[in-house]
Amino acid sequence: MCIRDSTNGDQKIDRAQLAFFLRALGQNPTQNEVNELPAEVDFAAAWKYYQEHKKEPLDVSVLEDLFSVWDKDRTGEIKFDDLAQCLKIFGRLSNDAFTQEEIDHLKTEAQIDDNAGGMFNYQEFLNLMVQTQKPHETGAVDGAWPKAAGSSGY
Repeated sequence: MCIRDSTNGDQKIDRAQLAFFLRALGQNPTQNEVNELPAEVDFAAAWKYYQEHKKEPLDVSVLEDLFSVWDKDRTGEIKFDDLAQCLKIFGRLSNDAFTQEEIDHLKTEAQIDDNAGGMFNYQEFLNLMVQTQKPHETGAVDGAWPKAAGSSGY
């Protein structure tokens, strides 16, 4: 995505492009937060918005604790069906419910085999998340993140 590639040539990005921009910088706005983003901004406003609303990444231990609700024995695996149900129910509460298509895609990408118990290796998933986040932690454009204080929302 490039600012100068906007559809009408005015060097502004729309709400969807701003959400993409924020995600590219390591943020993860909810659908409600995306809906509240400005309809259109230029680069300076997009950068200012990022600076004022950036969030610190969650510590992996917080996520491990969430998964431990289903993984009482701490095996690093849970039933994929339990995860899918959670993504649907809790997502509905926050207006970020996963669609069945997204659930199916996640199941395919995670290589879930229903014939082998349908287990989801969340520990492997968390490790992947941590590795994916590393460039955002060490390569921030302004050099301040992740040390800068994050806000609680957009």
